[in-house]
Amino acid sequence: MSYLFQPHRFVDGWKAFGIGLGFQVLATLFAFLLSGRFDGILDFHFFDESSLRQAVTDQLINIAVLWLVFGGSIAIISRGRNRWSDVLGLLLLARAPVMLLPLLNLGDYFRQLSPRLLTEENALSNLPTPSESFLLLLFSLVALAILAWWLVLLFRVYRLFIHKTSVSYTLLFIVLVVFAEYISKSLLLLLQL
Repeated sequence: MSYLFQPHRFVDGWKAFGIGLGFQVLATLFAFLLSGRFDGILDFHFFDESSLRQAVTDQLINIAVLWLVFGGSIAIISRGRNRWSDVLGLLLLARAPVMLLPLLNLGDYFRQLSPRLLTEENALSNLPTPSESFLLLLFSLVALAILAWWLVLLFRVYRLFIHKTSVSYTLLFIVLVVFAEYISKSLLLLLQL
């Protein structure tokens, strides 16, 4: 269980970087193959059409924003006491759980279901059946659990490197997450992706 929630105890530096990068490559391929997009540091959505270029661009922007926002704040708060290979490697490794999000669309079920439920025409006739409602609830709970897992890992890496545990630094972490989401979404919109 420690491997899942405290991987920084077992790997660091370039090894963490390599493993984390491998997970991000898999996440990118899964998103492309299963019609998904990581369209923000916290976001994953299904779309009718997906391109490999788009999936790669999404991931590159998200990783760059993660490194700039969290790597930058860690460097400032810790006054550069950490090795960059450790910071970058563990930030990438913390993002490993997002690789599971595209797999929730195996069989293309949720991508096909979404447009039918989101249309405004004949809204009452397009209500989900009880089995669809159950599957949507299950999908939402699993997606939220994956998101929570990734944020817990990110928080542990952040706290490990800043060497601070006060409430103000926890609040700063929350602000950084919101800021990173805003920056990643803004960059994707500016690039019209």
